[in-house]
Amino acid sequence: MCNLKDLDDQESVPAGVYVPISVPVHLLNTDSSITCRAYHLTNQPQTDLHAGGGQEIIPHDRQPSQTYLKVLVKGATESGVPDEYIEWLRGIKHNGKQVPAMEAKLELDKVQLS
Repeated sequence: MCNLKDLDDQESVPAGVYVPISVPVHLLNTDSSITCRAYHLTNQPQTDLHAGGGQEIIPHDRQPSQTYLKVLVKGATESGVPDEYIEWLRGIKHNGKQVPAMEAKLELDKVQLS
């Protein structure tokens, strides 16, 4: 990956907030798997998000920022991810936080969320 350092910096890896991990992702359209980079929060909260209840039970402080969701939507769109998945991303509940300097740098002004 040519932008790996930029991704790590964006995810606060140097500050120890997240650690990069490799995860297998199954591609339905080709029935194959690829290894993808993901970021794991180093200081895990005590809230059990696997207890059920969907997005409604995610505490406000554990919801992604609005800026982060825009990054995901833009990246998915540019990468040709299926529209259904992009619409699902747009519907994720966010905490409303924005990082205007990052949004300007990444040209996120036209990215729409639900």
